[in-house]
Amino acid sequence: MLVVISGLPGTGKSAVAVEVARRTGAVHLSIDTVEDAMLGGGLERSWTTGAAAYEAVRAVAEQNLALGLRVVVDAVNDSEIARDTWRRAAGATNASLTFVLLMLDDETEHQRRLAVRERNLRSIVEPTWDDVRRRAAEFEPWLGDHLRVEADRPLAQIVDEVVAGIRPRHILVTGMSGAGKSTLLDELGRRGRRVVDTDYDGWVLADGRWDEERMTELLASDEAVVVQGTVENQGRFYDRFAAVILLSAPLEVLLERVSARTNNPYGATAEDRERIAHDVRTVEPLLRAGATVELDGREPVTALADRVEALIRGDR
Repeated sequence: MLVVISGLPGTGKSAVAVEVARRTGAVHLSIDTVEDAMLGGGLERSWTTGAAAYEAVRAVAEQNLALGLRVVVDAVNDSEIARDTWRRAAGATNASLTFVLLMLDDETEHQRRLAVRERNLRSIVEPTWDDVRRRAAEFEPWLGDHLRVEADRPLAQIVDEVVAGIRPRHILVTGMSGAGKSTLLDELGRRGRRVVDTDYDGWVLADGRWDEERMTELLASDEAVVVQGTVENQGRFYDRFAAVILLSAPLEVLLERVSARTNNPYGATAEDRERIAHDVRTVEPLLRAGATVELDGREPVTALADRVEALIRGDR
């Protein structure tokens, strides 16, 4: 996981980055710290030196990401060229990437922060308010996904929002047999999403419950995963999912589907179909009570997958 805290000088990037790194157990890397060392080593103060600092931090970030560590970087990132530095780092290490843009529209507060901030930098010249206004005017529009966070609040509140925003948005798809859960997972997998169908590969133990240790490890991943399953202990994990989706369909649709499918024998017998009808009456209401979203399993699978992907992205 690579998180890049961005914004104008004086918005609190370093303070936020330090606390986000502390809470997530990440390595913290700061462009200004590296550039200050480079200047202290005799390099000229120039655009080239600044660009070299970005490349140096990128290289160190990649080393840590390759080791499986989380990395939080703070940098102004006022151009697409600068932002591409981190896209390259994430791409080279197959890491997730989240840009966070700190916004501080209150000019009085912004000037106050610039005036009082103290950093242990020996060679970097602190910017004036005129410098910040110039950089704001030259700040290139953000073209890709990013999390915009208002920085005119206490540090703890800002960090809470950032941590919540960078947490991988795991999704649970649950429902009755024949609702289309596996078909939906197949479509999401085809789109490149990480999916786990807990009906297979030993996720469900002999007592019909998820292997809780294994599920806990899965949901600790930094990559969003879509999980499919309907088990007795799934409610113990609801707080670790960004959304719990109930995929539903009328009983007659469920029975027609399970009778016709060839990839799963469940539903082929009259006893199976009676059990499904019983579960629709007794289990599905409990699933509905715990779900955060209900989707109609009769919709085209592409439309359903679009809805799930919107939930993963956190679209409002």
